[in-house]
Amino acid sequence: MARKLLLIHDCKLINQVRIFKDQFICRIILIVSFSLWPLSGLLSQNQQAADSLKLSLDLVHDSLKLEVINRITFSSSDPNDVIYYGQLLLDEAKSRNNDNYVIKAFRGLGLGFRKKGELEVSLKFFFQAAQLSNELDNQYELAVTLTEIATTYIQNKDSKNALRYDSKAIEVHRKIGNKKNLAISLLNT
Repeated sequence: MARKLLLIHDCKLINQVRIFKDQFICRIILIVSFSLWPLSGLLSQNQQAADSLKLSLDLVHDSLKLEVINRITFSSSDPNDVIYYGQLLLDEAKSRNNDNYVIKAFRGLGLGFRKKGELEVSLKFFFQAAQLSNELDNQYELAVTLTEIATTYIQNKDSKNALRYDSKAIEVHRKIGNKKNLAISLLNT
């Protein structure tokens, strides 16, 4: 009987060690992924970082979930992944009443559909992001979104609207002092 109890105890201990190991691995993945994020550029794709973050998504603490989904969305190079995680981000952000992540989700969905060549759908999401950014007076997200709208119009060969939205983005970037994105917008015009 004592031997059975010892065996059960050992099994429980082994499971606890496995759980601890999984949590430890998750933390390492998150630390590496979050530390690589600044090196990948703010909006650039980094599939390796996205894949690492996907592995940790189920294990991540609830308070970090929106940010992890956001980073997966903007790091993925596969348009279907961008759309899937953009929609997941939108659902999670709405359920938590987090409008700043709703903006990011709309922008992510816009990027995903633009990558697929569905430019009208892409613009719909970008305009939703711009509208909510305006309502919340989130000038940074507004400027980034206006740049994305301009880029989408460029891909749609609509230079008139591309120039119009790039000019608006430049104005907002100047207003908030975002020199990096201002330079990018100036290069686009």
